[in-house]
Amino acid sequence: MLLAGLLLTMLSACASSRGPAITSAKVQIPSDCERLMVQVDKPAVTAGDDARRSLAWHRAALTKANRNSKAGRDCVAAMRARYGR
Repeated sequence: MLLAGLLLTMLSACASSRGPAITSAKVQIPSDCERLMVQVDKPAVTAGDDARRSLAWHRAALTKANRNSKAGRDCVAAMRARYGR
């Protein structure tokens, strides 16, 4: 019972104390990550195209997209480490 009373007293003091107003800090974050995470367009395929060639184009586009995605993740992790201290 005593513990509950002390806890209530402490919490009410915290709620009623007037400290300096908290203002939001503005941080200019570089746009490096956005430049890495670009959309990779689908290769154009038309009727009559060689299927093997079309598959190679799609595989190359997927490889490029995966590379962009990994670079973007690494960049965001680096930004988080740099600014999240």
